[in-house]
Amino acid sequence: MMRIVLILVAVLVRLSVVVSALGDIKCSTENDTGVLICDGFVPKVIPLNISEVSIEKVAETVIRKEMFNDSTSTVVKHLTIMSKLYVVGDSVTLNSECFKHLTFLSALRIKGAFMLVVDMLAFSGFKYLQLLKVVDCYTDQRLIVTLTNSASLPLCDVLRLKHISGNIEIDDTSLRK
Repeated sequence: MMRIVLILVAVLVRLSVVVSALGDIKCSTENDTGVLICDGFVPKVIPLNISEVSIEKVAETVIRKEMFNDSTSTVVKHLTIMSKLYVVGDSVTLNSECFKHLTFLSALRIKGAFMLVVDMLAFSGFKYLQLLKVVDCYTDQRLIVTLTNSASLPLCDVLRLKHISGNIEIDDTSLRK
C-alpha cells in the first residue's frame, strides 16, 4: 500500500511540474517516455525532463524562431510536427531559422496532410541533426531549393522525403553530399 502511495505521489509531482511549466496550455506527457504532446501550438516552455516534443494538429501554423527561444528548448532532441486530418487550405509555414534555438535537435519529423511552406533558411543552423523526414505533405519547389542550397542545407545523416506532392521537380543528384 505504501509503495502505491509513493508511486502516485511521484506521478502527481511529475504532472505538477509539467503543468506549472506550461501553465494552462493544452500539453500532456506520455508515461515516463519524455514525450511532450502539444495540441496545435508550439510550447513556450519545455520541462527539463522532456527530450521529445510532438506538435499535433498544426494546421494554419507559422513556426518562427521566436517560438523556440526559451532556454528550455535546448533539451529537445526529437521534434515532430504533424496533422492527421486533411482540410483543404491547411498549411504549415517554416520561417527563416525557425529551429535555430533547438541546439541539440537530432531528429525532425514533419508529417501531415497540409501544404508545407518553407523559407529558404528554415533549416539553417542545425549542428547535430541526424534525421530530417518529411512525409505526406503537399509542397512546392521551395522545399527542394532549400534542401539543395549549400548555405541552408541541413547537415544531417538521413534525409527522407516520402509521399511528397505538389509542383516540385526533384533531381536526386543535387541532394547527394
